[in-house]
Amino acid sequence: MSTNADVFGEFLVRNLRNRAVECVEGLSQAAFKSPGHREYQKKIAPLSEEHKAVLVDVVKYCVDGALNDFLFRLHAEIRDKGGKIQVLVEGVPLVGPQDDPLGAQLWGPEGWLAKFGTTSKA
Repeated sequence: MSTNADVFGEFLVRNLRNRAVECVEGLSQAAFKSPGHREYQKKIAPLSEEHKAVLVDVVKYCVDGALNDFLFRLHAEIRDKGGKIQVLVEGVPLVGPQDDPLGAQLWGPEGWLAKFGTTSKA
């Protein structure tokens, strides 16, 4: 994996994926005090610990899938649309004509989720 791709992937995983996971974990543990969070904490409170764990796993699955789809579509948009969207890391285009799809870099033992994803459980 290129360094520039890792910079981009780390940013997405840590600031989008991990934040969503931390949010659902916090909600399931009633860890927040803001009114918006408390509304959902009240909805989740009656669930058993097993159901809360399932909720966390479902959110992880959905966020990971959405991130995967987003990355493949972003790659196609950058590659196929003639520069309407550009992603630069340190001034260098993230996607070139011969690069593997960005979504492929999300998975596997050396993928962005393994490198930068949270491993905590609710």
